[in-house]
Formats: sequence, C-alpha cells, structure tokens
Amino acid sequence: MSGGAGADEALHSLLAGAEARLPLLTLAPAFLPAPERLLLLAWAGLLGECESALFESSDPRVRALRCGWWAEELAALPAGQPRHPLGRVLATPALPWAAFAQALLELAEDDAPAASAAAAEAALRPLASAVARIDAALAGSTDPGAADRFVLHWQGLALGRGTAGAAGVPLALWARHGRRPADAATAPGVYRDWAGQLRARIAPPRRGESLLARLLAEDDRRRLAAWAAGRPAHPPPPRWRRPFAFWRCARDAALHYRIPPAATT
Repeated sequence: MSGGAGADEALHSLLAGAEARLPLLTLAPAFLPAPERLLLLAWAGLLGECESALFESSDPRVRALRCGWWAEELAALPAGQPRHPLGRVLATPALPWAAFAQALLELAEDDAPAASAAAAEAALRPLASAVARIDAALAGSTDPGAADRFVLHWQGLALGRGTAGAAGVPLALWARHGRRPADAATAPGVYRDWAGQLRARIAPPRRGESLLARLLAEDDRRRLAAWAAGRPAHPPPPRWRRPFAFWRCARDAALHYRIPPAATT
C-alpha cells in the first residue's frame, strides 16, 4: 500500500466502516493474524461499498453513477491501479474483478422487480457467482454453495433499505397478498412474509466455507428473524455474546485470507 500517512488514515477509517456494517468483524483481531485480518476487513469493506452503491434507494441516477464508479475501480484492480484505499490492499490480477464489475453494472441497470423468487435468484446469480469466486480464492474456500449466501444477503439488504429491482420483493408475493409494490407503505405483512421466507432459506454452516460468508449469514439470520416477527429494530448482538458468535462462525471455516498468486502461462 502506498500514499503515506493520509492514505493509512483513510484506510483505517474505511475498515472501521466495514466493522460498523458487520459488528462481528470487531472480533477479527482476536482470531486472525494482522495480515489476514487486514485482507478480510478490506474485502468486507470493498464489498460493502459496492453493496451500498447497488442498493442506493434515493435515486436511480445516483445508483447508476455510484455503481459506475465502483465498476471502474474493480476493473482497475488487475492492473494494480486503484484509486480507493481498499482497492490498494486487494489489487491483483489473480482474481475475477472484471466479472464482478460487469455483473455490478448489469444489475444496477435492472430496475424491474422480479416476477418470482426464482427469477430474482437468476438475476442476482451472475454477481453472486463472481463475488463468491473472489471470496473463495481469498479465504481458501471450496464451498460450492457460497453464491447462495450472497444472493440471500443481498435480498435481505434490499428488504431492509426498501429497494426495488431484482433483489426486492417479487411480484408474485405482492399478488399473493392482493397488493402492489405501490402499496409498500401500507403493506407490512408483505415484508414480514418475505423476511420469513428469506430467513428459512439460510442454510446451516458448511464445513470449509469462508468466514465472511458465515458472518454474513449469522447477521442475516438475526435481522430477518426480527423483521419476520414485525420488529423493525435489529440491534447488534451484545458485546458479551460476540466472541462466541464469532468462534462459532470461524469453527471449520476457511480462514487463510491471502492474495492468491497470479497464474503464469
């Protein structure tokens, strides 16, 4: 990493933001060596920034601009020319950053709600597959179901932020309740139903899956359970419970978090 003290301060600030998005990451110092912790937090932070852009709910034009900027940043990582401090930690030609960038742009342009849960999953699958490949390479994971974790995570994020589009509540569920997306403000039952369905689809931890995937699933279970029960508030787990929750996620997980070597031909 280069850029002097200013870049270091910016990086630490952004890593703190990653921890704020996923409170269990505050336990990483107790479980991972410093280099691996830095890479995990940088990857979680970069993914969180892309998610924040993708699920921007204020204006589709703002979402397009933000996703476009991050797509350019992802595309610069193989050449080692990122502008963002998080990118400077992760820059390498060994990972499929171009596929991540392309899938992010394509999903950002898709404003139409999915007709069904299956259609929503199909729309999110290209981005989930690209992200899962990067996550697996960084963590040393061989879990074939990693993309499912990210699909469900993004559907939960869209629900929490009231975002429509492919990750939002499918049209079939609105129809089942006899409502329309335009009725969102007066149809809490639709959101409770969808939250319950998403919560039920979160699979138990699988041996060898990445630590980040497990941490996301742990956080998703808590949030979706609260929403399904009609509780809009979903405070993070108490600090005294976080070490056990982190250990449970880390047990039998892929933890190495190293930049893989670039393939040579």
